[in-house]
Amino acid sequence: TPPVASTPENMPPVLSAPPQTGNIPVRISFSGEWMLLDSKVNLKLDGSPIGSFSFKKGFNLDSAVLPGSHQLTTEVKLGPIKRTKDFQFTCRGTESRLALTLDYCRISGNFSGLKVAEY
Repeated sequence: TPPVASTPENMPPVLSAPPQTGNIPVRISFSGEWMLLDSKVNLKLDGSPIGSFSFKKGFNLDSAVLPGSHQLTTEVKLGPIKRTKDFQFTCRGTESRLALTLDYCRISGNFSGLKVAEY
């Protein structure tokens, strides 16, 4: 399937988890992947569920974290198969905002990387 131009109607939604005072704003994003059937991506931040999203559409999730080490967990359900992956990242506390971008690998059928950047 050829790539689709980004227009407001096919952009992933921006969702917000309730921020806590004193935390660093974080945007977690995944651009989505083409798949014959859609599946859900479940996210956990430091063991707590933060959302369930469309694999095809992707997502932008705004949240916040305290300074320190954190774990982002992805879970993709592909029929009877469930794939999970843990990604570690650190927030120094001096960032104005963090952007966490998830990468997916079709060969392994799982998320394969997490890019962390300040924005």
